[in-house]
Amino acid sequence: MYYSGTAVPPTGFTVGLGVQGALLEAVVDTGAEVSVFCEQVYDQPKVKAPIKRHVKMMQAGDDACLRGLVAGPFDVWVKRRTHSIDLYVAPL
Repeated sequence: MYYSGTAVPPTGFTVGLGVQGALLEAVVDTGAEVSVFCEQVYDQPKVKAPIKRHVKMMQAGDDACLRGLVAGPFDVWVKRRTHSIDLYVAPL
């Protein structure tokens, strides 16, 4: 999951969801192992959750990596279902 303020790949699609009560349009990455969203969203007062750990995220296909963090739990809802999950936060 990426905040829609980032580039959307030509084959990508988006979905509306809520994170901690903030409404977002997110890009769905069906091949991702984790859900990632950008620091700008995390830094919103409505969204912020406790940091659990700092991480290095490797990008598929090359040696590039992003330094980020895992925070949570976040209340994430899509349609009528709410899930309490941890999310990765990165400088996207």
